[in-house]
Amino acid sequence: MQTPDGARSLRLLSPLSSFGVLRLFRELGRGSSIGLIAAGTLRLEPSSGRPQVEDEATGELMTSCPGGARVGLGARCIHDAFVAGLDGRWRSPPGDWVASGQALGSLVLNGPPRSLADGTVVASGDVSPGGRLRIAKEGGEHWVGQLEYEGYGRKLWLDDLGFLRRQNMHRLFGALGYQTTQPAGPTLETRSYLEVFRYWNLDGLAGPSGYQASLRARLQNLARIFAEAHFRPSYFDDREMRDGSALEREGLVSLELWLGLDQGGPVTFDGGAELQRIWNGYNADFGVTIGLRIVPELELDIGPQLGFTDGEPRFVASGDEPRSYVFGRQRARSIGAILRATWTFSPRLTLQVYAQLLVAAGPYHDFLANRDGADVVELDELTTSDPPAENPDFVEGALNASAVVRWEWRLGSTLYLVYTRAQVPEVAFGDGVVPTLDPRTVTRGPAADVLLLKLSYWWGLLMGRP
Repeated sequence: MQTPDGARSLRLLSPLSSFGVLRLFRELGRGSSIGLIAAGTLRLEPSSGRPQVEDEATGELMTSCPGGARVGLGARCIHDAFVAGLDGRWRSPPGDWVASGQALGSLVLNGPPRSLADGTVVASGDVSPGGRLRIAKEGGEHWVGQLEYEGYGRKLWLDDLGFLRRQNMHRLFGALGYQTTQPAGPTLETRSYLEVFRYWNLDGLAGPSGYQASLRARLQNLARIFAEAHFRPSYFDDREMRDGSALEREGLVSLELWLGLDQGGPVTFDGGAELQRIWNGYNADFGVTIGLRIVPELELDIGPQLGFTDGEPRFVASGDEPRSYVFGRQRARSIGAILRATWTFSPRLTLQVYAQLLVAAGPYHDFLANRDGADVVELDELTTSDPPAENPDFVEGALNASAVVRWEWRLGSTLYLVYTRAQVPEVAFGDGVVPTLDPRTVTRGPAADVLLLKLSYWWGLLMGRP
């Protein structure tokens, strides 16, 4: 890093780390099984070498951590994390019915406390549980369905070696479907579903819920169609302000339509749109993926995307008093594109290239504020407000690219050479400046380039046999 006086110094951002996963699995016959899993992330962080700063309030020397946190001298800046779980699966002898479940827990040690999106603070020593249960009818000639529950504790943390969409929640999901597998009229097969789902956080506050009906069909000309209608009642978003307060979000109705064409030729097509009529605004998303195979060795996919959002109040700034906020109606636009390419030089040598570009611009208008400082902000309690002191409008851009050379230099042994690039600029606006969509935005920020080499070697032993 470079200090204000122009000097340069080295700072450790990420220490040497150990990532381990242990999986025990036993089949019980007829599609049933039971398993155990344990995962651990250990950071071998040195106890010295971090910059030291003086605490303004106490005058005590503190260690300055990457990201701005401060800890006592000799304390850790980065946490360790552990996860353990038990899972099982049962399938009926005919194979039509299946039940599965998982129970797990997490433990976080060391490092400073950190806040999650719903305001929950996870500190060293915190333990939290989670789990899911599912029963489904997957077989049979026509009728299928499922019931599912999942629940996660406030401080459940899986993201060091996995991914959790969110903690602090209960979710119920149910679906009833009817399918045909024989040609009838213009269709080869169809699947129709009625679905319902409900979310709550652990305080009982209603999260996103909804009802939807969908149809999937494969036609005689091998085209694929998908149509789905949604209804979402209003709900409370406890992650909008990121401090534990919740904002009411209006309900909506929407329609989603997609079409896919693949007749074995050099060109394939997948594309569609989702249109949402929110009671105080709208969302519209459009996307297309075109596949090209001009020569047998090259597969190419190009996918432009376009999105519009208007009307919903979104959090833009905190007010002068605790639990007071300023909101603005967002008018956002986004464009993007995805490129995938695979060149097969030989069965053992391939080159894969991936690139993703996204640019979004979002001005705000019609500013609103809450007045009572409550933990739950209801829309009908918002009143007209002046804009915040700092312009909340934004332009965001991201460019992610990767290239992978794969060479299987002997049977079962493979060499990978990987290059990745990530570029996410930060753009600020002064008063009176209207953000616009400009793909050149992504070239104005710092980039992270990574080159990796991976080798896997097969020793030639499989199940005790040479």
